[in-house]
Amino acid sequence: MKLRLIFFVALLTVGSFQVADASTGLPSAWIELSQGTGQPQQMRAWYEHRRAKPQKLKFVLEIEQEGPSGLKSKLEGDKFDVLPKQKILLSKTELRTDSLRYFKVRLRIFDYQENLLALDSISKGRPSPTPQSSSTNTFTEISVPQSKAPAADVEPELGGLIIDDTRSKSGRDFYDIFFKKWIAPTGINDYTIVIRELPVRGRFAQVSLVVNDQDILKRFLHPQYDRIEEQANVSIRFIRSHLRNQKAAKSELEDDDVEGSGIF
Repeated sequence: MKLRLIFFVALLTVGSFQVADASTGLPSAWIELSQGTGQPQQMRAWYEHRRAKPQKLKFVLEIEQEGPSGLKSKLEGDKFDVLPKQKILLSKTELRTDSLRYFKVRLRIFDYQENLLALDSISKGRPSPTPQSSSTNTFTEISVPQSKAPAADVEPELGGLIIDDTRSKSGRDFYDIFFKKWIAPTGINDYTIVIRELPVRGRFAQVSLVVNDQDILKRFLHPQYDRIEEQANVSIRFIRSHLRNQKAAKSELEDDDVEGSGIF
């Protein structure tokens, strides 16, 4: 009888905490997985805006699953506008969880300054020690670094997205350094940078920097942290230069279209 009473009090405590959390006005993100046996399950990613003002946000959804064909990962992200007290379905997909030895889904919500606002994750089992697929990625549950105050030549409101697709310690160190030190060039606020780790043998990791779906740069990472920091600094300068050149080329084409040939 005493054990039942303690369990009942514990349930009341949890319920009270959830109600208090809902009244704080903080944003909320969650993942729903439908119940079922023998059929694909529907996985839905949701966001509820509990603030008084509308906001421009972006989400990153990471799905990792291991079945008979090996370990696979999928990365999804997009920008969205949200109104006060609005609930939005961000993504919907099917998961055949009955045939999976392991799966993990992580949802993260960011503002345009890359500040983490809300997150949620679900998982089942553990990945095999030796992945069967070369395109594997194990997500690391650590805090997302917050961006620093913008410098003088930086747009005050950043609209770019930097996505982590690394799996090793060296790859994660490279991403963290890149993320913390990244400063977008003036006037460039619509870009996506994916730092993707490539399969490689030996003690050196290799990352590929993909800018707006275009492979721009590949680097082998030395295990020492200071060497990784040096490589991240060089990569930042290279990507900034690439974005500026892209913007200049686009502006030049637009000017040519406006001016015309002058022949009638």
